[in-house]
Amino acid sequence: MELVKQTRAHVARLDLSTAQIAVLDGQAHTARALWNLLHEYVTFRQGRLASVKDCDAAIRQARREIDWIGQLPAQAAQAVLKTYRQAWANVFDPGHPAKRPSFKSRVRSRMAVDVPQGRDLNIVRLNRRWGAVNLPKAGRARFRWTKDLPGVTKGGPAGRITGARLVKEAGSWHIVFRTERQVPAPVSRPGPQVGIDRGINVALALSDGTTREHGDWLASGEKEHLRRLEKKAARQRRTRTPGQPTSKRLSRTYGQIARLRATAKRRAVNWQHQTTTELADTFSVVVVEDLKIANMVRVPYFLTLHRYDALRSGLAFLGPTLAITVGNLAAERLIPHLGTYRTLVLSLVVGAAGTAVLAASLSVSGSYLGLLAGVVGFGLGAGLSFATMFIVASTGVAPHEQGAVSGLSSTVLQAGAGAGLAILVVVAGHDTAGLTGEALRAATVDGLRSALFVAAAVAATGSVAVLAFIREHRKPALTGLTVVEE
Repeated sequence: MELVKQTRAHVARLDLSTAQIAVLDGQAHTARALWNLLHEYVTFRQGRLASVKDCDAAIRQARREIDWIGQLPAQAAQAVLKTYRQAWANVFDPGHPAKRPSFKSRVRSRMAVDVPQGRDLNIVRLNRRWGAVNLPKAGRARFRWTKDLPGVTKGGPAGRITGARLVKEAGSWHIVFRTERQVPAPVSRPGPQVGIDRGINVALALSDGTTREHGDWLASGEKEHLRRLEKKAARQRRTRTPGQPTSKRLSRTYGQIARLRATAKRRAVNWQHQTTTELADTFSVVVVEDLKIANMVRVPYFLTLHRYDALRSGLAFLGPTLAITVGNLAAERLIPHLGTYRTLVLSLVVGAAGTAVLAASLSVSGSYLGLLAGVVGFGLGAGLSFATMFIVASTGVAPHEQGAVSGLSSTVLQAGAGAGLAILVVVAGHDTAGLTGEALRAATVDGLRSALFVAAAVAATGSVAVLAFIREHRKPALTGLTVVEE
């Protein structure tokens, strides 16, 4: 039977004394500072990165001359250098895309210390619940024993521990053992196939009709405790003087909140591991929907064609938003003078004209300023129509039926918007299938232009329909508390 090497990680909680916690905190801060010093040393020379040899020599010299750097074990310092160089290698590796390394913040970075050599750990099992391990410069420490480690206990799994990493999460230190075992090579096996859909009410819905669900990550007592701690933190923040450091009491409250949330997170991760293992053991093929949430809220014209980022795309929508606000305010002044129906006609005409101008202004190489006239016209028409439509819908309705009519109007508006959007999306994307590059960009512009012309035609048709209604049914217009004849 062919064997392959399997590397895994096992996390265990450490039981440390106050002095040991202080030692590990100091080592973690030193490791972060060493990363920042390495980044400064490597990047301050423009055009040429420092070599590994130069960095190693600088670290050795710093450990001799600077006392606080010397408190970090030599092997942990070399692990920082190795991790930093790997971060740069990932930047230039197309198979492992990553961002450039940057400075680590004291507040946002994760406190961690590496123990690269497994032989330095000297792991021993003490009893059913606890084991002991050597920590460099911190001494002997106990850790929570939850499973047998490879090569440690008699009768346990074969293998070895290649190293460890000390990590601080939610105010407490954990040790992450790196394990290595020889296991049979995975082979394809017959079995059922299944598709998985991630949901909201149900965590996982499988194509065979079954589901995988979980309960609350915190028990009822823990949730109540968390609620009280959050209220306590809010009271303590109110008494805090702005600009002053956080008090020790507030820091302790934050630590208690962080520990409860970390507990919920660990339980969620544990459920994920157990569920994925069960699915892998049960089915031969698992198909997961690749749902890209970013594409669901993507604005094709700004993001795809003009390469706008999310911030610039959001700022581009300030124009129509302000125009809609102005249209709402203008409707309040126009209705007493023109009447509701004539104001509605005006809103449809302005919206149709603005939409048509916007459609005519679309181009692959166009600018946002070229679209501004159409965007403002569309926004003014929409703002005028929103207020006027609800007034028209509620005119002549008995007071006790106003709520029902308002709800019905909102429902019809949402349903019509959804149906109209579906139609416009079909029109906009009918000629983009199978295209890439510049051809896709040009086809996208043509599709959006066609969809906007269709929307303008619908709005113009609506204005004609309202005019015909006015001529056939002369009705009074609602002007706040006064009724006037049109």
